[in-house]
Amino acid sequence: MLQEYGYIGILLIVAILFAISMPIIPLILSYMGIVPRKSNESKNSTYECGMQTIGKTWVQFNFRYYFFAVLFVALDVLTVFLYPCAVNLEEVFAGNTYDYIIIADVLEHLVEDEKTLMSCCKLLESGGRCIVSVPNIAHASIIGGLLKGRFDYRSEGLLDRTHVNFYTRKRIAKLLQKCGFAIVTMDNVEKLPEDTEFGDSMTDLPFGTQKEILNRDDALTYQFVFVCEASHEPEESARDHWAQPVPSAMDLRRLHLQGVNERMDEVSKAFSQAQELAFERLESLRVYEKELPRAQSIAYDRLNTIKRLEDRVRHVQDQYRQLEGQYRQLEGQYRQLEEHNSLLADQIARFKNHPGYKVYEKAKRILTKMKILRVHT
Repeated sequence: MLQEYGYIGILLIVAILFAISMPIIPLILSYMGIVPRKSNESKNSTYECGMQTIGKTWVQFNFRYYFFAVLFVALDVLTVFLYPCAVNLEEVFAGNTYDYIIIADVLEHLVEDEKTLMSCCKLLESGGRCIVSVPNIAHASIIGGLLKGRFDYRSEGLLDRTHVNFYTRKRIAKLLQKCGFAIVTMDNVEKLPEDTEFGDSMTDLPFGTQKEILNRDDALTYQFVFVCEASHEPEESARDHWAQPVPSAMDLRRLHLQGVNERMDEVSKAFSQAQELAFERLESLRVYEKELPRAQSIAYDRLNTIKRLEDRVRHVQDQYRQLEGQYRQLEGQYRQLEEHNSLLADQIARFKNHPGYKVYEKAKRILTKMKILRVHT
């Protein structure tokens, strides 16, 4: 473990110490007076431009100037020391093997692509697979642009500004075989020219020229994807597993048009179904329009009936209010009669308690016994 990563650790420590020292060294030099602070003839003179300055110097040579200078030197030194680690992978990962190694859109950015592939081949486990993908420089959109005198780099895609290698199907296949790989399978990512970042590269070209470009092998291959394994055969005897038949551009366009026609058929069927549904709804609306006068007549009759019922209800409510008033009057008379009856009962009670009434009662009983006065019960 220490032997494998010891050198990297030492370089990392040196890099950290160097980065820490960058802002400190210029400050020390400035404090010691080694770095000039005041304007002088050397400080105001031209620096690496070949021309005398006009007017005041744009940037005075202060601490920031020396800081960036040391920073650029440090980055250059780190790049020189760390660069071998990017290609000597078998040394960094010595003693380790892997079932799968994926190199997806990486080789076109490496100066030492061959060394990287050789290192990856040595790091494969027995029966392991390496998956490699690279862009195709022979795409029809690139050729169309070349015929127009254009080879414009972009921020991404087939002509990425960071690409230092360009591949065709034969070049990448031979490179893989040269680095000790046997190609198991190859797949293509297909794109029409108008679907790439160079959408207008084929326009304005004669039809015959476009046909010739599109009929070339891999004219529409945007990217190659290889699945490889470590080969035990010499490069000369390795079979070209990568030489798979590639569909022509016309076949791809025909398939594209067939897909468009199928989608148009689906849209037509959906449109027909929508029309049928619309006709059914229109027929329903016509039936409703025919029934509408009758429904309106019934509604008017119901409204008139409701109005008559409302009039009757109001009449009954008026009668109820009148009866309620009469009831209140009778209730008052009843209370008066009860009061009068109570008075009469009081008078009768007082009359019964009168001595004359008692004499009358005794006389009544005597006469009754004498059968002179007949009393009816």
